[in-house]
Amino acid sequence: MTAVSTEWVEGLVQDRAQESTHLDFKREQPSKKEDGRRELLKDVCAFANTEGGRIIYGVDEDDERCASRIVPITDEAVDAAQRRLDQAIADGIHPRLVGHSVTALTVDGGYILVIDVPPQYGGPFQSHFNNQRRFTYRQGTINMEMDYNQLRSAFQLRGRALQEATSWRRVRLAHINDAIHKKRMVEKAWLVVHIIPFSALFDGDLIDLHAIATANRSVMNDHADSRTFTADGLLYQDAQPGQRPLEFVRFFRSGMVEFGWVGNKYNAVGELLILGFDAASTIRDLVSRCAQILVDAGVVGPAYVSLSGLLIESHRLHYDGPHFQLHTPEPWESEMEPPMLEVSSLSELASAPDTWCRPLSDMLFQTFGLDRCVYYGSDGAWKPPRR
Repeated sequence: MTAVSTEWVEGLVQDRAQESTHLDFKREQPSKKEDGRRELLKDVCAFANTEGGRIIYGVDEDDERCASRIVPITDEAVDAAQRRLDQAIADGIHPRLVGHSVTALTVDGGYILVIDVPPQYGGPFQSHFNNQRRFTYRQGTINMEMDYNQLRSAFQLRGRALQEATSWRRVRLAHINDAIHKKRMVEKAWLVVHIIPFSALFDGDLIDLHAIATANRSVMNDHADSRTFTADGLLYQDAQPGQRPLEFVRFFRSGMVEFGWVGNKYNAVGELLILGFDAASTIRDLVSRCAQILVDAGVVGPAYVSLSGLLIESHRLHYDGPHFQLHTPEPWESEMEPPMLEVSSLSELASAPDTWCRPLSDMLFQTFGLDRCVYYGSDGAWKPPRR
């Protein structure tokens, strides 16, 4: 979509652009009264439930719903107006929108406000004001209440996202298992994390792998990883092409991410161990780093994140106890495939990874019979060992 700018709005007026499913003109900004806030939430919610769009305050329209002239806003300080609208949207739309913005554009005599609602994938969305909850959508240039069948379809879309993500994850795990058995990967215990944006399941857009490769010479380590393009996407690994890696990160063209590493090590008496601290810190570091790379590549919105374990039978989990290092008995399962976690937004996954990385690490430790990951405190904060 065209970037928001004064020139863009002026072009809409000059071309007599018509309102549409994704564009709405308003002569005046929403008032501070209840009716103004209610109308704002209804309009924004409708765009959120209809593939996104833009509302432009400060543009008048003619009888044919075409942009006719700019009517500058002057009745409120620009910063205050932006904060008021942004706060109303944050408080009054559930679940919270991802990536929306309220932009002020300076024009002769005042300013224009543009609310940009990008396509959302975590709906259906409802407006909530004075104990009134409404699910609205946009049909042409009119906002309408969603009926029972539309609500059911919207909730089913969310369920379908889970099904699609689960199916894709299992296909990828089967692919890795096949690579292990065919000796393309070392035949040892592997831990694998998947990040699956909702947008990758539905919108069909491809991310710019060349931009990712240019901006990220290394992903896994501070030193330069081996980096190559493949049929699936962009692969980083700790081995040269043709060699078997012990760690890798793969960015798929759709925007999904997969990373894995060999988790085992022999101790002094020949027992196979999975190192708990190495696993928890790798999950934490790479989830945050890969999520930020996706955000920088323009991938936004909710996602699923998961941890899986392959060939973990005969292994013990090695971890730090209160006074000395310990290890668990072997697990019951030969493979670990706990449920996926739903992430509210990729930007939050990048900036606050512990919200989701802690339960992922807990699942690993619980697979080996422990209550939780010992490298997180009771408050959920990361707590690495003192060594």
